[in-house]
Amino acid sequence: MPYVLTIVWAIFSLVMIVIILTVYSIVKRDRILVILCLGVLAQTMITALAMPASYFKYFYEMYLFAYYFMVIVLTGECLNKYRGSLV
Repeated sequence: MPYVLTIVWAIFSLVMIVIILTVYSIVKRDRILVILCLGVLAQTMITALAMPASYFKYFYEMYLFAYYFMVIVLTGECLNKYRGSLV
């Protein structure tokens, strides 16, 4: 039972990261990132509703998307601040 709760909390945190990325991209008006985030959220909802209870392996794309895009967005913001200070 604790193993299942660990997996559920890991998926919940990833969904929250993607929701935060979605809100951030809406505020910054980055249409491509909005489309990507909404697509991943839609696929996650469909997967969660259609999969058997023990198949958490189908959330692999959520793990990749959430962590890698969070790093990419944060790196881009840091670079933009650095470039802005040089101008």
